[in-house]
Amino acid sequence: MISAPGIPEPAHHSNSEPPSRATSSDSSPSERTQHGPIELVTLPKPVTFTEDKKSWSQRWRSCGRSTEPKPPKQKKVWPTDWRAYTTLLGGFLLMFNSWGIVNAFGTFLSFYQEVLLPNSRLEVFNLIGSTQSFVVLSLSFIIGRLLDAGFHLPLRIIGTVLTCLGLFLLSVVNGGGMQGEGSAVLDWVVQGLVCGLGMACFFVTSSQVVATWFQDRKGFAIGVVATGASIAGLIYPIMLRFLIDSYGFNTAVRYITLLCFLTCLLSIFLIQPNPEHKLRPLSLRQSPDYTPPPSRLPSIAEHPTTTSSSSSSTISAPQPSTSSPSPILALKTWLDPVALRHPSFLLFTAAISMMFFGFYGVFFNLEEWAAQRRVGFKGATPPPCPADQPDCVTPGLRTYWLLAIMNASSSVGRLSSSYLCDRFGALKVHSSVTIVSGVLCVALWSTARNLSGAIAFVVLFGAFSGSVIGLPPASMAAILGPGKEEQARLGQWVGMMYTVAAPFALTGPVIEGYFIQRYGYNFFTIQFFSGGCLLFSGALMMLALLVSKGERAERVLREIRRGRDKVRERKERMGSVVSTMGSTVGSRASSLFKGRKEEV
Repeated sequence: MISAPGIPEPAHHSNSEPPSRATSSDSSPSERTQHGPIELVTLPKPVTFTEDKKSWSQRWRSCGRSTEPKPPKQKKVWPTDWRAYTTLLGGFLLMFNSWGIVNAFGTFLSFYQEVLLPNSRLEVFNLIGSTQSFVVLSLSFIIGRLLDAGFHLPLRIIGTVLTCLGLFLLSVVNGGGMQGEGSAVLDWVVQGLVCGLGMACFFVTSSQVVATWFQDRKGFAIGVVATGASIAGLIYPIMLRFLIDSYGFNTAVRYITLLCFLTCLLSIFLIQPNPEHKLRPLSLRQSPDYTPPPSRLPSIAEHPTTTSSSSSSTISAPQPSTSSPSPILALKTWLDPVALRHPSFLLFTAAISMMFFGFYGVFFNLEEWAAQRRVGFKGATPPPCPADQPDCVTPGLRTYWLLAIMNASSSVGRLSSSYLCDRFGALKVHSSVTIVSGVLCVALWSTARNLSGAIAFVVLFGAFSGSVIGLPPASMAAILGPGKEEQARLGQWVGMMYTVAAPFALTGPVIEGYFIQRYGYNFFTIQFFSGGCLLFSGALMMLALLVSKGERAERVLREIRRGRDKVRERKERMGSVVSTMGSTVGSRASSLFKGRKEEV
């Protein structure tokens, strides 16, 4: 009889002789020579899969409620390096001189229409402002990829030179800045193109470089940066109008150029990128050990990359220190193919395109609406009431104050949304505020008939629109995911998103200006046009949120199926091992008993 660990022996009675056990130690040499030593075989312990099945069922049930298994909550920490906060201030100043100048264009437009270019059409003025938006957005994919490669300082220097140069030339090309001395073509070139090129270098830089420091507080940091556009939208219109009344248009623009130069120069010294942020370098030619980016979605960091050598081929995970430079002339260097196969990225990009299609028409045409509805007045003194309108009310507020109030209110929305994003998620907050902004355009702006209604609209729309225009980078970061591999693509993905939206930002205000003059300054057309675009944009954002959750749930299901396959393989392997051991033990036992029987 064979004894082996793990197999209990039968109990023996005290009055019976214990059976003799054949072992290799008490057998004679002849027996060992004839039959060979008896090997003790250790049978494996029974394997149970209760714990694995329990985890499968828990993960399966959780797929309906959340996108992925919830990790233990970690306390969000603030950066302890002082460079993070100087970079935050520098990003604020960059946004101050990019979208802040765009937000103040309504005051420029009002002066062009009133003094410099009184005989030009409204869509021509809107074209100047929309060209600024178009250039800033269309170059974002190039700027974003250069930022991922680490070209922060050259971009800030080039942006400072171009922005200040464009503003200074604006004070030169309009003659003496008097009645009818403006040039629409030259204004479009210097303010639309030259300033737009400079502001394009600032736009993506302001949020991307700050996001590298505030990993756990990304929504807050981007919200603070976006507030720079609101503060500039408050300061620049008031400053421009007061200086025009005191010194004229050309001198006023030169003072604005000086303020822009000083703030840009300060941002150059304040901003310092996070040295721990992973870079994606560029090269002039294809590297021989270049590894293409992974294509499986939605997770980017989980894919190993294959590196070949002369002797063998090994598979290893990509490391930050060994990333190969991407060739500059390759298309995939600037357009990430992974993003184009990412459904949530495509939906969110479509949402941002629709948002820009109707958003800036509100800012560009607000002063014109206020003047036509006699809510405010453009000149130094209010116009007299027409003789055929005895119940006319003389406007008591200059129109640029409405634009300044709207921009000031947007700072509240940008800061509050940053807190809400860190608490509830960027995509949820972004879709909600976009829908509310569309409702305000349709329901409140179209019904405003006096100064009280106008102020109510500009305050509420400004608060919500600040979140609408400031949250796209935070929402894109949420779509990418929290991993370092994913976040290394943030600049490129944000740039691609804005580049796709650029044609909509160019054509939207021009179309709205055409509608205003085509229908006799009936502003219902642009009120419902802007509101409809924002409502449709919010719906697409909600759809992108659902698709993003579905992608992550699909990743969990793939992990579950992979785990089941592994367990099934373990069962089959253990079954084959047990059957092999059983046959081995049986053959050994039969040969042993047969030899004993022959000896007897």
